[in-house]
Amino acid sequence: MCWSSVTLGLLAGLSCLSGLMVRAQAATVTTLDQFPGGGDGTIPWGGLVNVGGTLYGTTFEGGAYGRGSVYSINPSTGAEAIIYSFNAFPDATTPQAGLLAIGGLLYGVGSEGGANGWGAVYSVNPSTGAEKVIFSFTPAMGGGSGSNLVTAGGYLYGTTYGGGTGAGYGTVFKINIDTGAGTILHAFTGAADGGNPQYGVSNVAGVLYGTTTAGGASGNGTVFAVNAKTGAETTLLSLNGGSQGGSANGGVIDVNGVLYGTAVYGGSHGAGTIFAYDLKAGTAATVYNFTGGADGSEPYGALLFVGGTLYGTTFSGGTAGEGTVFGVQVSNGVEKTLYGFAGGADGGHSLAPLIDVGGTLYGTDRGPQIASPNNGTAFKIVLATGAETTLHNFVGNGFDESNSGLLDVSGTLFGSTGGGGTNLCGTIYVLFGITSQPYFYSAGCGQSGGAPVGGLISSIGYLYGVASTGGANQSGLIFSANESNASPGPSISFPANTTPNGPLLLYKGLFYGTTQSGGTNGQGTVFAYDLSANTLSTLYNFTGGNDGGSPQAGLIASGGYLYGTTMYGGTNNMGCVFRINPKTGAESPLYGFTGGTDGRYPAAPLLAKGALLYGTTEYGGTNSAACFGGYGCGVLFSLNLAGNVFTTLHSFTFQDGAAPVAGLTAIGKTLYGSAYVGGTTNDAGTLFAYGTATGVFSTLYNFTGAADGATPSAPMINIGGTLYGTTDSGGTYNTGTIFSLVP
Repeated sequence: MCWSSVTLGLLAGLSCLSGLMVRAQAATVTTLDQFPGGGDGTIPWGGLVNVGGTLYGTTFEGGAYGRGSVYSINPSTGAEAIIYSFNAFPDATTPQAGLLAIGGLLYGVGSEGGANGWGAVYSVNPSTGAEKVIFSFTPAMGGGSGSNLVTAGGYLYGTTYGGGTGAGYGTVFKINIDTGAGTILHAFTGAADGGNPQYGVSNVAGVLYGTTTAGGASGNGTVFAVNAKTGAETTLLSLNGGSQGGSANGGVIDVNGVLYGTAVYGGSHGAGTIFAYDLKAGTAATVYNFTGGADGSEPYGALLFVGGTLYGTTFSGGTAGEGTVFGVQVSNGVEKTLYGFAGGADGGHSLAPLIDVGGTLYGTDRGPQIASPNNGTAFKIVLATGAETTLHNFVGNGFDESNSGLLDVSGTLFGSTGGGGTNLCGTIYVLFGITSQPYFYSAGCGQSGGAPVGGLISSIGYLYGVASTGGANQSGLIFSANESNASPGPSISFPANTTPNGPLLLYKGLFYGTTQSGGTNGQGTVFAYDLSANTLSTLYNFTGGNDGGSPQAGLIASGGYLYGTTMYGGTNNMGCVFRINPKTGAESPLYGFTGGTDGRYPAAPLLAKGALLYGTTEYGGTNSAACFGGYGCGVLFSLNLAGNVFTTLHSFTFQDGAAPVAGLTAIGKTLYGSAYVGGTTNDAGTLFAYGTATGVFSTLYNFTGAADGATPSAPMINIGGTLYGTTDSGGTYNTGTIFSLVP
C-alpha cells in the first residue's frame, strides 16, 4: 500500500535476552528475543507545513517505536526534534502524508493502525506532544490512506487508497473535527470514476478536486470533482496514459480556474507529465513532458504555484538518477531544473510537495536508501540563487514489522522484518539452534527491493522471499540470499503497478504466489516463477467478480491443485476460496463468503488436512457487535472439498481474540493459531487451539503488550512439539518479539 522503495539486509544487533517465562492456562510462552527500536524518524514522505516560523512534518517509520513520528525543524539552524512517536494499536501509525495546522493543533492521517487496523485521523499538539486519534477507518470507509487533509466548515476532507463500499477502490471522506463522526462522500468503483486516490483533495468553493492512480476510461487514472455537501461525483478527465500521462498520484491545484497536476508515467518520453484541466472550458492540455534526463522522471508529488511557475519534485531521473526539484512556467511550459539530487548526504527520491516560505522552497525526500545513515532529508532551495541546503538527515535505527514468521532450516531459524535494519528497508535475521546469534548484511536498496512480506522458504542452500517494494519497476521482486553467507542470489522484478504478497510456494520445481493488485484487471494475480529460466509468468488474472479479487494470503498445494483465498470479490464481495490448476491456469471459485456467520475478508493462508481446508477470516462471525464497529471478530472455518461443504468452527468474541490473520499450524488433531488483537489483557492478541476431533476451542495465551510482545500476525512453526512465532509489536521497544509456545 505504499510508495516506499526499501531494501533487504540481514539483521544485526539482536540482543540475546534472558528468557522471560509467562504462564497462561496450560501453555508456556517464552520470549526468546526482542527487536531493538529506533530514535529518530525515517522516510519523511509527507512534506512540511510552516507554523509560526517552525516547520513540521511526519516520518513513515522510525521514532521511538519504529512506526513513524511527528517532528519539527528549525529552518534557520536545521535543528530537528521528535514531537510524537506513533505507537501500535490502537494508535495511528505509518503516516505517508503531511500535516494540516488548525487552531494550534496539527492534523494528519496514519495509513495503518487505529482501532480497526485500517488507519486513522489524528491530532497532535506541537507544544505538548499530546496526540489524539480522532477517527479510525473501517473497511467500509476505506483505509491505507496516504491522504493530505483539507478543512472547511468544521470538517476534514481526504481520500483513502483502498477499501470502501465500491469494490475496494478507495473513498473521498469527511470527518467532523468536533465529534469525530466520519462520512463517505464517494466510494470509487475502479471504473469510469477511477480508483485508488493517493494524495487527497483540494477544496475550491465547496468542490473537492482530486486525482486517482487507476481506473477511468483507459485504466490510467482520472481527475474528479466531488461536491463537499452532497457527495455528487463528476469525472472531469480520464488520463490516457499517453500524451496526458497516467497515474496521477499528486492531486491537483487550482490556479485561476485551471487545475494542474502531475502524472507519474506517460507523455512523449514515457517519464511523466504536468497536465492542465480548464474547469470553464472543460478541456485538457499537457503543459510539460518530462524527458527522464536531467529534468527528472516520475513526478509523484503535488505541485506548488509561486509567481507564475509550478514547482515540484521528481522521484527519479536527474543527473544522478535520484530525482530533481523543478520549475515549469505556466505561460509557456518552459522547464528549469533547480536541483538534481546526488544520492549522497543530500538524499533523493522525493515524493513530497514543496512549500514556499519567503522565496525559499522547503521539502523532504525519502533518501536514496543506499547507505546508512541516509533515510531521508529535509532540505531548502533559495529561489533567487538556486542554492540547496540539507537541513536534516534522518537516521532512524532499530528493527520492526517482524510479521513474516520463522523458517526452520536444519535447526537454524530464519525470519524477516518489513522494516528496520541499517537502511530501514527490512531485514533477514537468523537464530542459530534457537539461541540468538544474529548476523547482519546490508544489500543496498532500490533495485535490490525492500519491505519483505510473507516470510521465507529454503531451496538448495538459498532463502527465497518476496520484497513488496523496489526492483526495476518499483513494484517489488522475488529475492534470494545464500543461507551461509547472505550473498544475494537470483532475483526477478514484478511488473509495474503490482503489489506482490508472500509467502512463496515451491511446488514441483516452480515457485508460485499471489499479487494483491496488478494484472489485466487490477485485481491481482496468481504467478509462477521458473528459477532455472529466471522467468516470471502470470498464471491467472482475477477479475474482482465471482472469482475473487485482491488475494493477500499466498497459496498451498494439495492433490495436484493450488488453493488460496481472496480478500475481496466472490459472490458477495466478501472474499472467496479458490482453486487453481497449475498446469492450465484454470481457476475455480469454491466458496464465496457472505459477511455473516461465515465471516468476511479472509486474509490468512489456508491449511490442508486430507479433504479439508482450514482457514480464518479477519472479520465477520456471530459476534459482529463485539469488534471493529460491527464488522465482527473473525471466524475459524473448514471447507470440505468433497462437495464444497463450508462449516464455521468458531466465531471469535474479542475476549478470546479478534482478527486472526496469521494462518494455522497443525500438530496431530489440534490446530494452533493467533489472533492479532483482542484477548483479556490490553487487546494485545492471543494464541489459541482448536481440536478437530473434539470441536473444542481454547485460548492458550493472552499477550500483554509488554516484554512478551503484542499483535502476532505470522503463522507459528512446529519444531518437536514446540511452536515458535513472532509478534510485530510489543517488547521493550514496541517493535516485536520472537517467542516459543509449549502447548
